[in-house]
Amino acid sequence: MARLSLLNDHPFPLLLKGEPLILVLIGFAVARDAFNNLGSPPWTSLVGDIVPIERRGVYFGSRNFIMALPG
Repeated sequence: MARLSLLNDHPFPLLLKGEPLILVLIGFAVARDAFNNLGSPPWTSLVGDIVPIERRGVYFGSRNFIMALPG
């Protein structure tokens, strides 16, 4: 989803130049990161309720490895 949101930045170089362009792109990057980070606390709480503490290391290690493959 984060990569898809980069398409929102695509038309701005055609409309703006110089410092205004940079400020708009920084603003969109900050907004994108803020919205992407909104899901982190609920996800952490949910995983804490579902995955037993003795399995969390294996779970997150496997999950991070699998999530890194497509990127």
